[in-house]
Amino acid sequence: MGMQLRDNVKARSLTSDGTWVPVERAEGEKPFNSQEALLERAYRNAEAAVEAKPAPALEPQPATPEVQKVQATVIEPEPTPAPQPKPQVTKPTPETSARRDKPAGKTKAIERHRPGRVRMGLGLIGLGLKTLITGKTK
Repeated sequence: MGMQLRDNVKARSLTSDGTWVPVERAEGEKPFNSQEALLERAYRNAEAAVEAKPAPALEPQPATPEVQKVQATVIEPEPTPAPQPKPQVTKPTPETSARRDKPAGKTKAIERHRPGRVRMGLGLIGLGLKTLITGKTK
């Protein structure tokens, strides 16, 4: 955190009007980029870890466990036939041909509209964030 606070190359400061401005260096101050310094430290640590790591000792390989054979029977349910709707035959009369009345006792279900591109995009972003935070995909 100290390196990031010392950064005077890529660091920005938020002004009162909501704009970001580069952090100014004091006169004679050396430029310091925290990203480059952290990468340099990571490479040094990785090289040191490789040099300090002892040669791997040969360990006896464990015997592979015997695989048990299992026989499974898949039972699928018989498909049920879909109910066939009864055809309704009505003769138009001169009184009802000009306007269409709803049949008595029947109501039309409200059709659900598909979400737009923006709503779908926001939903996918929310799902991605939820997955990142909880680690659960469902």
